[in-house]
Amino acid sequence: HASTLGLGADCVLELQHQLNIRGTVNTLSRSFDGEESGNDYTFDLSLFSVGGMVDYHIFDGGFRLSGGVLLNSNAADMEAEVTVTEDYEIGGQTYSASEVGLFTGEMEFSSLAPYAGIGWGNAVGVTKSLGLMLDLGVAFQGSPTIALGTSTQLPNAQAQQELEENLRAEEADLEDEISEFTLYPVVSLGLTYRF
Repeated sequence: HASTLGLGADCVLELQHQLNIRGTVNTLSRSFDGEESGNDYTFDLSLFSVGGMVDYHIFDGGFRLSGGVLLNSNAADMEAEVTVTEDYEIGGQTYSASEVGLFTGEMEFSSLAPYAGIGWGNAVGVTKSLGLMLDLGVAFQGSPTIALGTSTQLPNAQAQQELEENLRAEEADLEDEISEFTLYPVVSLGLTYRF
C-alpha cells in the first residue's frame, strides 16, 4: 500500500466471521526546505511505523471499522547553515553567523499512537485472489517535541547561558506552532492478494 504513513505492507488474518486482525509496517524518507519563526531550514523527514489493527466488517462485506495502535518512530531533522552575511533570530534575539554556526534541530513524536478509522476491503473475506483496500483514519500521535542546538560555543559564559535560554524559548515557540498536529491523518490505498 501507499499511504500518508509511507509505503508499506499489511498481513491480514481472519479471527472469526466479520473480524480480522491486521499487522502493518510503513516507511518513507523525504527532504524538503521550509521556514519556521523567520528561519530557513532543510528538513529530513523519516517515517517508520509498525502496528496492529482489528477490523470489524459490520455489514458482512467490504466496509469496516478499524482500531489499533502504531509503534511510531516518525521524526524530522532540521538543519540551517547561516551564511556570512545572514543573522538568525533565536528566542527573540538576533545572532550573527559566527555566533550560531550550524543551527540544527530534531522533532519527535510519541512512540505510541492509537489509531481509529474506517475502510473498505476484506483481504481474506472475498472469493477472488486480488482486491483493493482503502483506509481513512487518524493516528493520535501527541504533540511533537523539538530540540535545537548550535555548533558554536560563545567565549563569554553569560552570553552562552543566554543563548541556551533563547534556544529553549525557540523550542517552546516551535512546539506551540505545531502543537495542533497531535492528530495525524491516515489515508491508505493498497492492493490485496489472498494466498
